[in-house]
Amino acid sequence: MILNYFGQSLADENCGACDVCAGDLDTRDDSLVIAQKILSCVKRLGENYGAEYTSLVLIGSQEKRILENRHDQLSTYGILSEFSKTNVRDWIEQLTAQDYAQKTGEYNVLQVTDRGWRVLQGKETPRLLQTSQTPIKKTVTPKGSWEGVDRGLFEELRALRRETANEKNVAAFIVFSDAALRDMARKRPSTEEEFLNVSGVGEAKCRAYGSLFLTAIEKYCLEHSIEMDVKSIADEIQKTRPVKKKPQIQARQTAFEFFAKGTAIEEVQKIIDRAGSTTLQYLVEFINRENIDEPEPWVDRETFQRVAAIVREQDTDRMKPVFEALNGTVPYDQIRICMACLKNQE
Repeated sequence: MILNYFGQSLADENCGACDVCAGDLDTRDDSLVIAQKILSCVKRLGENYGAEYTSLVLIGSQEKRILENRHDQLSTYGILSEFSKTNVRDWIEQLTAQDYAQKTGEYNVLQVTDRGWRVLQGKETPRLLQTSQTPIKKTVTPKGSWEGVDRGLFEELRALRRETANEKNVAAFIVFSDAALRDMARKRPSTEEEFLNVSGVGEAKCRAYGSLFLTAIEKYCLEHSIEMDVKSIADEIQKTRPVKKKPQIQARQTAFEFFAKGTAIEEVQKIIDRAGSTTLQYLVEFINRENIDEPEPWVDRETFQRVAAIVREQDTDRMKPVFEALNGTVPYDQIRICMACLKNQE
């Protein structure tokens, strides 16, 4: 930029003198993806807005002007929501400095250059600097965190995203970002209302992809007998309840005490005031902790023997093959209990 100011140009890509070219500053490994997201947003905005407004759309700002312009309906709305506006704005300036975007007119409106189009096509990769920090926005759990994420579900959602993107002939991140998929695999929503609470999901994406992804999430959770509609700490703080539930540790311990007495799952669920899937998880943990190898009284002996026969015949630790071999006559919940006891027998 300084050379250009004085009417000169640098023939080489690497000057060998500045902090970036000398390698004294860290560049991001995902520079291409971030740049594609930013430049895609510039195009989606019709190349009619400046860097400040564009960065607000990218982080999913709820500012009145963005909502009034209905730019919260864009596919690129909130796709960089795991970063701060300062970080995104800095990257826009870096792309401008490297001639992937340019500011034009009285209001410095952003436009994608010919080099920028090469980035969108994946033919050229810019250099974007590492951010000094990635502030947490709107949630207690960092969006880049894997805390509470079901990895198996995340991988299935990634595969579904890839198929959907291929069908629509768009980049995968246009459908959903990795951060959004992680939050889906963390919260495991069962309704559109809960789906809208996922980071990076707006009304437009809910309409476009909600049914497809909700079906996949429900199928996975049913197959693996895991809880759906998991609330984050922030969700729990915001939600007021007429009856205050017991803390999680206390609820688990109470469940263990009643399971030790042979209490039915349904009764324990009422006592601890938790979802059925959560109560089942506590029972499996109890079986593992106490090394229980017989599922009675929660599953009768005949059912246990049928499940055991299939597990040993197929040498499997997955529930779906067992469920299908039994023609759906034994629920996933009972299969899960049986398999936990079988592991203890081994």
